[in-house]
Amino acid sequence: MARKGLGKGLDSLIPDFYNEDFDSNSTQSLEDLLNESEEKVEDEDSTDDENLITGKKIKEIDGKIEFKNVTYSYSDSSKNIIEDLSFTINKNSSIALVGESGSGKSTIIKLIMGLIKYKDGSILIDKNELKEINLNSFYDSVTYVSQDSPIFDGTLRENLILDKKINDEEIIKVLKLVNLDKFYERLEKGLSTELGEKGIRMSGGERQRVALARLFFDNSKIIILDEATSAMDNITEKEVMENVLTKLKDKTIIIIAHRLETIKDVDNIFVLNDGKIVEEGKYQELLEKNGYFKRLYKSIK
Repeated sequence: MARKGLGKGLDSLIPDFYNEDFDSNSTQSLEDLLNESEEKVEDEDSTDDENLITGKKIKEIDGKIEFKNVTYSYSDSSKNIIEDLSFTINKNSSIALVGESGSGKSTIIKLIMGLIKYKDGSILIDKNELKEINLNSFYDSVTYVSQDSPIFDGTLRENLILDKKINDEEIIKVLKLVNLDKFYERLEKGLSTELGEKGIRMSGGERQRVALARLFFDNSKIIILDEATSAMDNITEKEVMENVLTKLKDKTIIIIAHRLETIKDVDNIFVLNDGKIVEEGKYQELLEKNGYFKRLYKSIK
């Protein structure tokens, strides 16, 4: 299946979903990446998707997502991965999906992105049925950030704003929000410093913070963070995520994280087990319930 127009900026590429050959440490030039128009996806039940070029085009979205009695299973399996699942993610809200491996977190993200097709039920983006939406137009409003944050062969400025025209003052303000100001101050040429092949000048945590900094220059209404802070130390992660959640309140933010401290400040948490939501609520509320979330918390601790 060919995917075109994958969001506003290269940070919306989904390596694991769109192209299993995508190298997050690619040395491909920034210009080549910006001009690239097609990515491939290999999935167990994917076929050429007419909705990439047909269906209702949506120019703008508010960012509300609703699952109504959604069921999904792989085509060669009788077991449902997701069964009769219903929940709502309100626009301009932050939510987290937590659960053990295989609980359905990644499947929900793939369903939201239209990468796999649900058998029964309904998924609404605002009031639009996902199956009826032109996916290319939808992807213009979605950004996905994974733990493997690609650094392009270009300058720090290019890696942050891509081809946008933004003054350096605004860029430096954002660097402070993601705790990259000290890294920037060490660079001899500042924002014009070439980051080198594979972002060789940077640690894993610094590369992840560059990916998060891009969000502040992005117009997407839906942001998906998939283990996007996994390489950061706890203190840096806490400070960066506080700024992301505070400064990007006009976006719908969906977080997958194994380190539960990452999601302390989100508006709502969906706790998944075996494809079902077994608990829902805020971080402290769930701990006080002394249920499945508390057991997850203790097992990770």
